[in-house]
Amino acid sequence: MILLVSNSRDITTDFIVAELRRRGVPFHRFNGDLADRAGLIFSVSEEGNASWSLMVEGHRVQATFRSAYFRRPALPDLGSELDVRFVDQVNGEWAALLNSFYSSLDCRWLSDPSLIAKAEDKPRQLALAASMGFSIPTATITNEFAQASAFVSSGPAVAKPLRSGRLSRGAEEQIAFTSLLDGISALDEASIRVSPVIYQRAVKKARDLRITVVGARVFACEITQIDATEIDWRRLGTEQLSYRAVDLPPPLADLCINLVNALGLGFGAIDLVQDWEDRYWFLEINPNGQWAWIERQAGLPIAAAIVDVLTGEAD
Repeated sequence: MILLVSNSRDITTDFIVAELRRRGVPFHRFNGDLADRAGLIFSVSEEGNASWSLMVEGHRVQATFRSAYFRRPALPDLGSELDVRFVDQVNGEWAALLNSFYSSLDCRWLSDPSLIAKAEDKPRQLALAASMGFSIPTATITNEFAQASAFVSSGPAVAKPLRSGRLSRGAEEQIAFTSLLDGISALDEASIRVSPVIYQRAVKKARDLRITVVGARVFACEITQIDATEIDWRRLGTEQLSYRAVDLPPPLADLCINLVNALGLGFGAIDLVQDWEDRYWFLEINPNGQWAWIERQAGLPIAAAIVDVLTGEAD
């Protein structure tokens, strides 16, 4: 049995479900946002015998799986059922139980949740990529005005979020994209000190590339380069751009695989840019990035490659 850890709204996991069904491979999809309906149980005896069980299609089964895909988990959505005073406490209880459940599973993960969390570390990503031979734009991450001002004044620079660019105010949500900076003034000092930001040397790019690594396979996709995507292609949304599969130079493809391996992962979504002198620059790696839109738009068989790893048909 294969376990898919996701949420009920994740379309990307639907691609894996379809591929598993096509092959007739048994699986269970565990949607974290519906965990309150799954009847998750941990039991331990005086003798120390411990086990986990959960509901699968109305039947209680022992939580034993040969492999698991950690895609996009979520906490149960109980906000409408709870007094607002208890939401944080209940969410904390669910997070504790679910994290224990995931860490208890003795199976092959794609990828291990603890290693995904560790790989999210952007400073670590940049230092590791540079040490392995990737070209990276010079960068500084800081909330110090003097450092940020000196960096921006020394050459073309962009600013981007360190962790998440999603900004919420009530029901309204905005996204902070990578932005080109035309300077920093003393008026910016107070806002700069509020939060650390990545300041990075701007690259005059000829094209954007999203590299999806699954085990030992590399899927490279070129993203349309137009004026509106000159700084950040995500400003237009995935459905408004065009994509095509491309081949990477073999040494660069090997570097991508080696980086994913060095982070202890089986999957990675790497953002590269290529400048007008054909030099490739590493920007970041998302250890659990979206890929369904690339499969659909560029015809790359990413779902099949993921299932190959989960079933043991590929490394």
